[in-house]
Amino acid sequence: MHSRNQTSKEALTPVPFMNLYAENQTIEADFLAQAKILIQTSQLVQGELVARFEKAFGQFLGSPHVIGCRSGFDALEIALRALELPEGSEVICPAQTFIATVFAVLRAGHKPVLADVDSESGLLDFEDMVRKWTSKTRVILPVHLYGQAIALGNFKEFAQEKNLYLIEDAAQAHGAFCGKQRAGTVGDFGCFSFYPSKNLGAFGQSGAIVTSQENRAEHCRAFRELGGIQKNHHQKIGWNARMDPFQAVALELKLVHLEKQNEKRIQKARRYLSQLKELDNLVLPFPQANQDHVYHLFVILLNSKKNRDGLQSFLHQNKIQSAIHYPVPTHLQPATRKLGYRYGDFPNAERFSDCGLSLPLYPDLPNESIDRVCQTIAEYFKWHLKP
Repeated sequence: MHSRNQTSKEALTPVPFMNLYAENQTIEADFLAQAKILIQTSQLVQGELVARFEKAFGQFLGSPHVIGCRSGFDALEIALRALELPEGSEVICPAQTFIATVFAVLRAGHKPVLADVDSESGLLDFEDMVRKWTSKTRVILPVHLYGQAIALGNFKEFAQEKNLYLIEDAAQAHGAFCGKQRAGTVGDFGCFSFYPSKNLGAFGQSGAIVTSQENRAEHCRAFRELGGIQKNHHQKIGWNARMDPFQAVALELKLVHLEKQNEKRIQKARRYLSQLKELDNLVLPFPQANQDHVYHLFVILLNSKKNRDGLQSFLHQNKIQSAIHYPVPTHLQPATRKLGYRYGDFPNAERFSDCGLSLPLYPDLPNESIDRVCQTIAEYFKWHLKP
């Protein structure tokens, strides 16, 4: 590994934030062969290949019912609508999440009630969730964020005690475990996104709902099929949210490799952790107690927004890509202003937005690239970090 004095910045090889091509290339030939059959048979909507992926994903998760749909957003909205709650019911969500979690609640006709997150993991804080519960609460919607599965034991007990539904947003935690169960299978519903950058990513938009209850699965299937299971018979006002069979082909092929790819991510994360753990004023994504982590993202927390932005700029100068998840907190977005929240309402969530930085991490990220990222961060901490 070269020092900065030995290697000019111009000669550095770029370190990308992700490399989807390397992962997709492993299934390219098989995908093209099956896509050709799809075109020849003209089974271009729903059909056998979607059902085949649903079965395979259900077996992987240990869930009897999987409903493939158009996106992770559709999965969340359909799950909420399938509960047939009174309009305006309160749904408790974490303040630190991708905006789709909250938008799905609004689109389903309900009221998102935000709770703060844990200061180190960014996962929904149980105690703050309890404080936000009211007699109007009907659903708890925790998010398995960044690939770390939230420990749901207390949440499930509270939901049962208060007669609430539990919906898991598992869009970033494919294959992670909640105790002995896979993320997405603990609550009444689990909702997945297969956006291309996910641990299990399609070749476009796609998602799925999982549930253990057949009647709820039927409700979900009706909503994704314009409100009816039988053609031309519509029991509900649904919409067209069906999974594309081309995406089902890609997902079934990738599913075979998911656990191996997740293990690669974990090994890359451990290499980061071992090299960065001695740096002061840095919070690292060590797995929390009893919580599995498959590292969809590797998010570090600095001690200030100024230092976070400075480090990102320094990495960029050294040809290392990074990202911010998410730069504007959910409660401070213009579209959520009517919820009535202000800056300061959720200090931990705001800290993740102000101070969090996602480092490059994907299954085939070279170890020497990780070493270079860590060396560059150490250099920034030595010479540029502000107190």
